[in-house]
Amino acid sequence: MSIRDWLRAAAVAGAALGPQMAASPEAAASDVISRHAYWTAVSDTTKSGEAVCGVRTAMSNGAELRLMVLNNAIHMTAFDPNWTMPASGTSKVTISVDGDTYRGKAEVVSPRLLLVSNLSNDFLEQFIGGYNMVTDFGGVRWTVSLIGSSSATSAMADCIRAARGSYSS
Repeated sequence: MSIRDWLRAAAVAGAALGPQMAASPEAAASDVISRHAYWTAVSDTTKSGEAVCGVRTAMSNGAELRLMVLNNAIHMTAFDPNWTMPASGTSKVTISVDGDTYRGKAEVVSPRLLLVSNLSNDFLEQFIGGYNMVTDFGGVRWTVSLIGSSSATSAMADCIRAARGSYSS
């Protein structure tokens, strides 16, 4: 199952990103693994039982940024309850971690949810070691502290290792 399909299925099912967005049907519900400063390590499963491990941070307006690993690929989602994008299409995206910049496209999964697929391991390393991340989603700019992202990502890695162990037993 692709991350896009999983996110769309979750939106149809009416699941929420977390307790702060219980009324939102935009992405999947998650179990909290641990909290680290501004970041929370989370886990979920697809309908087929595959683990989805990730980290997330919440904004004061109910928006959320999430990094997830599914099918050994790294993805980022951005959710904002105030967005009203067309239900499909793409948006330009720029993600800068301490000055190192990724430029590409984000897929519009729903009017409030963007998906940046297949980020590189280099991006993940920058994210883990970074202090500050600035994202620009088609003109919407978010500045996010990465304090706690390293510990949360370590917990995410434990989640991935545990999931791989459960598949092999």
